[in-house]
Amino acid sequence: MNSVKLQPDRPSQFYDQIETLLTQLMGDELVVKGYEEYGRASIESPTLLIEFELGRPGIRGCDGRYCHGYHVTIHCLMPNSMGRAALVALNVAADIERFVDENRWGIDSRQIDKPDLVRTEPSLFQQGASGFEGWAVSWTQNLYLGPSLLEAEEVRGGIRLAVNPANQDEPAEYKPLEVAHAPNN
Repeated sequence: MNSVKLQPDRPSQFYDQIETLLTQLMGDELVVKGYEEYGRASIESPTLLIEFELGRPGIRGCDGRYCHGYHVTIHCLMPNSMGRAALVALNVAADIERFVDENRWGIDSRQIDKPDLVRTEPSLFQQGASGFEGWAVSWTQNLYLGPSLLEAEEVRGGIRLAVNPANQDEPAEYKPLEVAHAPNN
């Protein structure tokens, strides 16, 4: 398992992570597309559309990074040619909702909060034999982009000791602590 977490500096990387993980979750069962594809092609197979509906500023992160709060929606669309298309869309939406819960999408936890205000509700639909039924899973999630504004931690190099140094800010006056002088209890 890869333990390296993504440290994004652009919102599109957040989108790409969502798309990648949904594609892995659903495999060949569903097509995952961006919302911009809606209306360009008919929904002929089970489809998920990812939509970023709203972005807003938030409170800066603990390390000073700027906060971008996004409202994300996954539209779960099933063609009417499927039996019980509305119920299948509802079932897929329930699966997506459980997947979204607590998901940080492989992004470093210092740069993303857990999803908040997760909800499922009826979504897009189109009547007729070539139409579709849809349910949507929506949530808000804060993303903290850019470099940390904290200074890099000072490297100290172990415990050092000075007895009455002439200049307490001079590192050369401090010597490594000798463990050999420790009592043998």
